[in-house]
Amino acid sequence: MKSDLATWLETWAGCGPARTALHFEGTDISYKALRDRVEFLSRRLAGAAAPGERIGYLGSNHPDVIALTFACARSATILVPLNYRLAAPEIRTILEDCCPRLLLVAPEFAEMGDAIAAGTDTEVIHLRSSDGPWFTLSVPTVRASPAAAPSAQTLDRPLLLMYTSGTTGAPKGAVLTQEGMLWNARNAVDGHEMTASDNVLTNLPLFHVGGLAIQTLPALYLGATVTLQSRFDPELALREIAARRVTITLAVATMMRAMLEHPAWKTTDLSSLRVVMTGASIIPDSLLQAYLERGVIASQVFGATEMGPIGACLRPSDAVRKLGSVGSPAVHRELRIVDSDGVALAPGLEGEIIVRGPGLMAGYWNNPAATASALQEGWFHTGDMGRCDEEGFYYIVGRKKEMINSGGEKIYPAEIENVLSDCPDIVEAAVVGRPDPRWGEVPVAFVVASPGCEISADELRSRLNGSIARYKLPRDYIFLDALPRNALGKIVRSELRDRARRGAKLTSR
Repeated sequence: MKSDLATWLETWAGCGPARTALHFEGTDISYKALRDRVEFLSRRLAGAAAPGERIGYLGSNHPDVIALTFACARSATILVPLNYRLAAPEIRTILEDCCPRLLLVAPEFAEMGDAIAAGTDTEVIHLRSSDGPWFTLSVPTVRASPAAAPSAQTLDRPLLLMYTSGTTGAPKGAVLTQEGMLWNARNAVDGHEMTASDNVLTNLPLFHVGGLAIQTLPALYLGATVTLQSRFDPELALREIAARRVTITLAVATMMRAMLEHPAWKTTDLSSLRVVMTGASIIPDSLLQAYLERGVIASQVFGATEMGPIGACLRPSDAVRKLGSVGSPAVHRELRIVDSDGVALAPGLEGEIIVRGPGLMAGYWNNPAATASALQEGWFHTGDMGRCDEEGFYYIVGRKKEMINSGGEKIYPAEIENVLSDCPDIVEAAVVGRPDPRWGEVPVAFVVASPGCEISADELRSRLNGSIARYKLPRDYIFLDALPRNALGKIVRSELRDRARRGAKLTSR
């Protein structure tokens, strides 16, 4: 009896073969067509890679990435979706860490694929565009297996090797199992209040759990429809929402802001869109409120690659009442706020959020020390600082590593950033700590002003004065055209800290 994620597709292909699973660039792909593609790819993989071997993919979003996910589940291989926005040496480092047997490369990345795999044991498979929704595999060494794909699979097998974004250091590969994806799907369906009639818009990159696992795979588990875009573009996203009657989507803050600021925002028909889920960073209340003003619920999900990925969700039905919260624990998750000694804290007190429950990562690939540090007695230590209210709703106050210790006072950058982001003349802001000989560290703010607006550091000092404690006030304001971000839109604070340090000087209060 088969026991793998591809049985999800078999179920829906059996009871509704014409039901639309995916929509991509004007083409509907039925559950039956997706099931058939998975069977084809799983036979190809079974003839080219042994169970447990890694299969890399380098390319933008495409239906075959989703088909490959299920095909790897069926063939007992492990999919490694690669971040094509990284520099070639960075991707090479990942390849050297996980040593894929095959690297499937989309046409637009052919040259990069050859370069990064040169001199390794990884075989590069060049994918070619076709008239239909699938790529063409043309390399003769990839041959169909004469036998059916393995059927004695178990859900505890590794399925995905997802490398973390690496904003604070070298990326680590989190091993996610098929069973983990099943638990995550159940968490997502409940937390997003998802139904089989939903049309989920996916334009986050599938090389990240945000694009692949938070809504996309859960939608297919449920029998819903996924409208897939190769990349995010605010105009195309708004157009697809209206034309395809999208009901739910996931967007990071930069994407939400890009749609909000697009000229088509005010005239686009958003009546079908019941909720936009967001996360990956501290989300300003003003941004959530802007969506609510257009009749769209903006809610939050708290997760990480290592969580598998969902830890908590603010259900759409609670989004207005608990604006700013990341929600309550997912249905199969337990969250706790602890102090530096790991002691659980009472509601209202701030500490680190730790998470446990079925479906956490199995560990970091080839990194037992990092695994032991992150997973302790079944709990994943997130590094996120937060608090929990009396009703069990969680609020993020900042990252443990980002906390600024100024003269013994703890300062979380998000506190200052939220106040700055509420200023109408500011698009976005980021705060980091700068070494200071007197106070140890002091906050420095990096600010992106709204187009056409001129605002000075003195004006910002005046606006913040009285809004936050005096010791939290930034000592310097540095104006940028844009904040440095990684592929998922997370601010690369290491770059900002380096810049702040170069201007270090004695400050006073």
